[in-house]
Amino acid sequence: MTIVHWIRRLPQVSLFVLVGGGAAAVHFLSVILFVELFAMPALIANIFAFLIAFCFSFSGQRYLTFSNSNQPFFYSLKRYFLVSVCSFIFNELFFYIAIYLFHIPYYIALPIIVLLVAIGTFVVSKRWAFKLL
Repeated sequence: MTIVHWIRRLPQVSLFVLVGGGAAAVHFLSVILFVELFAMPALIANIFAFLIAFCFSFSGQRYLTFSNSNQPFFYSLKRYFLVSVCSFIFNELFFYIAIYLFHIPYYIALPIIVLLVAIGTFVVSKRWAFKLL
């Protein structure tokens, strides 16, 4: 049995957490890379990191978590992008509040915020973006 076969047998919420965790790690590490290596402001770095993490996330959610979805590729891509952009807006807003109003370091605030926003993303993704037709 291959690892892909084993992974696909996991419950859907476990797959979402696995893919989302990978995307969150890509997002988090990308922000750190842009801030520390390129001296980019954290909020700007977060935008670029989001776009990189989106590619990882959509691929995993489409082909693992919601692999039983019968929606056409671009249909679910558009919907998932909209869900992700809305999630990102909440992410960026909470990130701004944490950094500039509560003075929480970005590397502490970001993983907490990404986790909280991910819960809403799962619900909307399951019920709308990848909903079975």
